[in-house]
Amino acid sequence: GNRAVGDDVNIETDILGKYAEKLLGMSNE
Repeated sequence: GNRAVGDDVNIETDILGKYAEKLLGMSNE
């Protein structure tokens, strides 16, 4: 099914989430 595609999206979202946290952390400093 589309499970592999969904996993890829989840991985990309996780990377974007960590990157966003980095940007927010920098702006908070």
